[in-house]
Amino acid sequence: AHDVPVLAIGGLTGDQIPALLGSGATGIAGIGCFVPSSRDGLTEFVHERVRAMRLAFDTAEVVSYTRDPDR
Repeated sequence: AHDVPVLAIGGLTGDQIPALLGSGATGIAGIGCFVPSSRDGLTEFVHERVRAMRLAFDTAEVVSYTRDPDR
């Protein structure tokens, strides 16, 4: 999976991010992890969660999304 970016999908929570990073995931695809259990403060919650996920998965490495090095 080192040649192809791997996304974690489904049933994700914020406290699982360290384990996902440790297993080599390059990102996540999820809906539930961005929605709070209460609608109170929805906008702020989503903005903070997105910011935290970006910081967690931020990397200085170049990730190729193709197998062709010339693309």
